[in-house]
Amino acid sequence: MKYIKKNKAEYTQDDVMTLMHDFNVSALTANLLLSRNLKNKSDIENFINIDQIDIIPGINMPNAPEAVARIESAMTSGEKIAVYGDYDVDGICGVSIVINAFKEIGYDEIFYYIPNRIKEGYGLNTSAIDYFKEENCTLIITVDCGISNAIEIDYANTKGIDVIVTDHHTPPELLPNAINVNPKLSDNEDTHTYCGAVVALKLMCALIDEELFFDYCDLAAIATIADMVDLLGENRKIVKYGLQRINKQKNKNIKFLVDECVKNQKTIRVDDIAYFVAPAINASGRVDQADKCVELFTNNTEMPQETASILSNDNLNRRMIEKSTMQQVSSMIEDIDLSSIRGIILYKENWHPGVLGIVASKIKNKYFRPVILLTKNNDILVGSARSIEGVNMHDAIKYCKQYVSRFGGHFMAAGLSLNENDLNMFKRKFEEYLMNYDIELFFPKVLYDIDAKTEDLNDKFLQELELFEPFGKGNPSPTFLLEDVLIDNYKKMGNDNQHFRCKLDNSSNPISSVAFSNTMSISNLQKYRTIVSINKNEWNGRTSLQAQIKDIKPSIHKDVGNKDLEHAYDLSLSQGLYGSLDTVFEEIVIDQIKEKIQSSIFGKLLLVLDKDAEKKCLSLFDNEIDILDVRFETIEKEKINTNTILFAPDIQENDFSKYGEIYLLSSYDIKGCYKLLHDYNNVYIINNHNRGLNSKFTLDLKKLREIFVIIKSEIKSNKIDSFINGTKQYEKWEIRIALQIFSEVGLIKVQKRKPRYILTDIKKVKVENSITYITIQEGK
Repeated sequence: MKYIKKNKAEYTQDDVMTLMHDFNVSALTANLLLSRNLKNKSDIENFINIDQIDIIPGINMPNAPEAVARIESAMTSGEKIAVYGDYDVDGICGVSIVINAFKEIGYDEIFYYIPNRIKEGYGLNTSAIDYFKEENCTLIITVDCGISNAIEIDYANTKGIDVIVTDHHTPPELLPNAINVNPKLSDNEDTHTYCGAVVALKLMCALIDEELFFDYCDLAAIATIADMVDLLGENRKIVKYGLQRINKQKNKNIKFLVDECVKNQKTIRVDDIAYFVAPAINASGRVDQADKCVELFTNNTEMPQETASILSNDNLNRRMIEKSTMQQVSSMIEDIDLSSIRGIILYKENWHPGVLGIVASKIKNKYFRPVILLTKNNDILVGSARSIEGVNMHDAIKYCKQYVSRFGGHFMAAGLSLNENDLNMFKRKFEEYLMNYDIELFFPKVLYDIDAKTEDLNDKFLQELELFEPFGKGNPSPTFLLEDVLIDNYKKMGNDNQHFRCKLDNSSNPISSVAFSNTMSISNLQKYRTIVSINKNEWNGRTSLQAQIKDIKPSIHKDVGNKDLEHAYDLSLSQGLYGSLDTVFEEIVIDQIKEKIQSSIFGKLLLVLDKDAEKKCLSLFDNEIDILDVRFETIEKEKINTNTILFAPDIQENDFSKYGEIYLLSSYDIKGCYKLLHDYNNVYIINNHNRGLNSKFTLDLKKLREIFVIIKSEIKSNKIDSFINGTKQYEKWEIRIALQIFSEVGLIKVQKRKPRYILTDIKKVKVENSITYITIQEGK
């Protein structure tokens, strides 16, 4: 994982001191402002004081005057109006805003329609239009959809129905025959980041009163957060005012849902909406029908608390479906050679379409690849696409349009449908498009703002951090690189030990920290590099600072020596003794290894077995070692197979099956290590100097007898796993070599399943017949 500084803004220490004086902030906050190119006083005041941000009048939206005129004409004539919205949070909130606005002015000839995600799919459809015709509807107002529905809108026109499109997605080359209210049709880039609900709100402001903005900014804020549009400019004001309205409980029905989703929380923040409230709203459209959510937000339900509870239960059901789908997708990816592709496109007939977007997002975050997941719906493949920073998903699918039935979306996300017969050609065309990008774009990376010391991450800074809120896409919560951090109070959490807590410290001021979905084994002797964000931890009425670990890896310097690896290297080298006679192995020269590892991102593993090899490895990769995954001794089972360097590996205990190519780098004769890896594909020894291992790996018969007595006892009491990792009396390598010798002469049996070691019935053997024992004696 590569750590990359987001902005390389140039500024001086004098600039830092000036901001500290002018705004009475800490040096860390001053550096943070400067790193975001906020240098002069007026820029910073405009950023900090959200109240000063201008609200752009709704009437300034593209084609808003024409849309207002058509709606006013419809109301004057008493026409029936249908509000047609998408089934996600953005569409649901937008439809609720429009319905509430019309109710506010007393116009009753209006109804809403949310399509069923599974039966109807995204966007306008002709069946719904037929229904509108039966209902004598003569005007449709779309919310968060419609800009890509030229064919369907032409169909509506033939039925005598006019259409006003309010949408924020990228307009196609051929616009529909409608009044298109879309901010991306204007040159004002300040409006291009609106979500669909805000576009709908702007139209209602133009129709009724600009003050309507403040009445519905809560729903607009929820949609803005959920749709992950940039929180810059007016969007920051929408979210700030919307959260204030939510926290003041102005809308009682929103309060019911928030109370149901967010437990033990006094102040609702962006993350609460993003991680708890928005998923519950989304779930209604993903696993059921979104109507009940609109009913809640438009006060059309007699039991709002029960409705909020149902939405929460829908979300629990969605999570179960999502978890199952995630497991299936992950299993399918294990059978893919990720080193040969840049995009992940998977299809399974029975996947639930309502969770594909969520799962695709998680997979792209894990593998740093654009992801498209597809399922079958009415003999057509439908799916969701999610992209990484730098790869335009809308343009990528557009490049493959000859194999796509329909699609819509924007830079980071899209929906699409295609015929099953076109799937393979679509995959090839999609991969062809991705080959236009530099391979470095697909390297796993984590962005950070500035370097920091744990002593700077204190309560004063936590208070100053509020100046940057609200956080979200475009204005993310600041992240900090902590160098040479020591870990203390390490404790795993979760039902599957998938999370952990700890204390981080690189300046004699430990801070409480938590890592989610990270199973890395941590040592309190090793120093680490980690990227963290800072947040308030509110629990039982108390507020404290907490760091959330975004990524963590061992500190790597020219001399790894932050941790005493000598004993670990002893174990690595001692395994080179195992059955090393008559071993036939493949060799590769060291000059080739760098090129091989850099040729792709996945599937390569370099095992570094001694101190001299360590120095050669660090010299070989130099500054580029940061793009590799670096570990010590072990690799956790859950880790994906990104190219890895493993120093001082315990070859016998690690599972390297995820890697297609394994390279052994050592200054000694390590044919035995090669033999241990013989079950894996493509194992190579590089830079083997054929130097014999020295006499410190000698085990005499007396010590072997002592160890065997203990091993028998430990196996019988099921404590052997802890014993093999070393004791005060015996080194780890001594125990492992002894186990190898005893297995070779038949005293114990080694098996892949648990228990790993079992005793045999053999009573008397000649240890001198062990190949490993013979190898040791020859090394004296």
